Amino acid sequence: MTSSYWKANLRGHRGLAATVGVWFVLTSLAGAILLFRTSQPLPADGRAMQAASQTMLPIDDMLRRAAALHPELQLYRLLLPRAPQEPAWAKYWVAGNEELVVCLNAQDAEPCGERLSDSGILATVSAWHGGSFWGRLGARCLGVLAALALVLMLLGLRLERRFGAQSWRDRLWPQRHLRGLRYLRNLHRVVAVWACLPLTLMILGGLTLEFPRTALATLQTVLMAPPDVIKQAGPPGPVAPGAAVAMARAMLPGWNVDFIDIPPAGAPKPYYGIRLLPEDRSQVEIPAFVTIDRRNGSTEAIMPGPAEITRAWIRALHRGEVFGPSYRVILVLLGLSPAVLAGLGWSMARRRQRNQQG
Repeated sequence: MTSSYWKANLRGHRGLAATVGVWFVLTSLAGAILLFRTSQPLPADGRAMQAASQTMLPIDDMLRRAAALHPELQLYRLLLPRAPQEPAWAKYWVAGNEELVVCLNAQDAEPCGERLSDSGILATVSAWHGGSFWGRLGARCLGVLAALALVLMLLGLRLERRFGAQSWRDRLWPQRHLRGLRYLRNLHRVVAVWACLPLTLMILGGLTLEFPRTALATLQTVLMAPPDVIKQAGPPGPVAPGAAVAMARAMLPGWNVDFIDIPPAGAPKPYYGIRLLPEDRSQVEIPAFVTIDRRNGSTEAIMPGPAEITRAWIRALHRGEVFGPSYRVILVLLGLSPAVLAGLGWSMARRRQRNQQG
């Protein structure tokens, strides 16, 4: 290939680094911050849960009391306790994508704390990392920027392969005998070689989470594994939330109900959405979903297949939900690597400018 081709490659890499690279650095730093976000708020008043021997309040009564706490808001989800001494959680839509999360004592549905989910600075960080920061076009903007970030890394790898060290040892470890601009270039290449593949996987994992339906359909096609759907007719007449949970448990023995979504009044499709987790859970939560028509009780269960299991692992790996704190530390270092590469690139540009002026 001609020298003009490699010069164009280098200009493209530098141009993307100066534009898309800024978004890439900020998004990676936001992801590193979100790794240590708690999934649920702690009780505001520190109220202790009651003894494990006491039974949980019936779901219908708990929903009525939860709805009465904030009648001006739409109660859309109730998360059930996973252990006898744990609380329940009620979620309400506030405005836009913001929600109010209320901690409820499982025995009497008395509130034990509440807060707006991801409020303040954390909400901005989460919105930037997830794409909702850009409004309605957030998912599309995120997809375009992620694709350009992949092009940025691809151009960098091509340049490294063409002009970098010949041996793998020199590619994986910095050469200490170098000085000045040559040392910065070598260090930039070493960090890029180590971080490029994991960053690519993180980008693809983020796109899988941002476009869940497309990702699931793609995985089902690639793995040739359509979902396993179980359907059955329900009892005549309307179905209450507590009865819907009982139907889901009876349909899938050996599974525990994680939460139930409540359809709003007057919804065109009044379906309860129930998420269940197996009793013998592993590190990764691989759920089954049951939808129940509130009008006639017709039930449909979607069991996790290879595609759903793969997507669950992608989600867990992307969010640092597996392998303990050590894996999160690795992800934090990975999230910092674009900032390191950007800093080295800026230092190289400054050093090159000084050499040209001198």
